[in-house]
Amino acid sequence: GEFIEILNLIRSRSNSDILSILDLGAGNGITSISFALSGYNVVALEPDPSNTVGAGAIEILKKHYSLDNVEIIKCYAEDLPYDPETFDVVFARQSMHHAYKLKDFVKQASRVLKKSGMYFSIRDHVVNNEIQKEIFLESHPLHKFYGGENAYSLEEYKDAITNADLTIILSLGPFDNVIN
Repeated sequence: GEFIEILNLIRSRSNSDILSILDLGAGNGITSISFALSGYNVVALEPDPSNTVGAGAIEILKKHYSLDNVEIIKCYAEDLPYDPETFDVVFARQSMHHAYKLKDFVKQASRVLKKSGMYFSIRDHVVNNEIQKEIFLESHPLHKFYGGENAYSLEEYKDAITNADLTIILSLGPFDNVIN
């Protein structure tokens, strides 16, 4: 249901000429592969090389489905190696909160996005203040093992987006949509 709604939102708010999607923080590749199976050319960016939750898992799925429209790149979103205005859609599902420099993360996404393109970010950790952030990080089941979790306030996310010269056209709150 979530992926169908993502496709519906992308298609309803953009032109029909979407060909290329950059999936930032692609994780194990489920969304990247789904975009590819839906006919898009996809670059799956995932710095973790593992076969379980990282680029190795994406490679396994790419081979399983015999997809030639998926490229896998192992780097961080803050260091995108692409020319300006390369992608029709830059998609970030549960990845902005992993940014080591949130504003740079979004500026790089904006830089590689075509002028008529869409930056689409969903399902990030949101906190209201530093105390809530501290409690979140202390209680996160994986953060103590690898330290890669983070959370920002809604204002910090919005500020990073608008500072990257992007316009927020839709903001979904909890329970507003199947995506959340």
